[in-house]
Amino acid sequence: MSTPRNPNERGPQGPQGERGEQGAAKLSPPQSRALIILFLLPSLIAVAAVIGVIILTFSNQAAQRRDQEMQARQGQIVEEKICHTLHALAAHTPPPGNPKSNPSRGYLQGQYTTLIQLAPDLGCDQLHRR
Repeated sequence: MSTPRNPNERGPQGPQGERGEQGAAKLSPPQSRALIILFLLPSLIAVAAVIGVIILTFSNQAAQRRDQEMQARQGQIVEEKICHTLHALAAHTPPPGNPKSNPSRGYLQGQYTTLIQLAPDLGCDQLHRR
């Protein structure tokens, strides 16, 4: 009678069996082409999507640059108009007079002083020099 073996122990390896026949696991040519197409098609779609995103990004950046340039030009036009208007207003100096004897003269002279200080603050230095 043999002694009981430990179930966790393995016995000696036996001889290798004969090699069986190769099964019919090969794919037919149409099946292999279909399989290749099924793997390539999503990859091509993904590449096309990435290229599309890149193109859209560059076109959006170009549009933003054009908008910024147009806004900058519009800002320059508005600034020129404001400076022109401030120059025209500063050309009308208040009449001279003693502000103590004529309070309205003092008021006008104060407004004029404020006006000619506003022009340099806005970058209209030529207004203050004239």
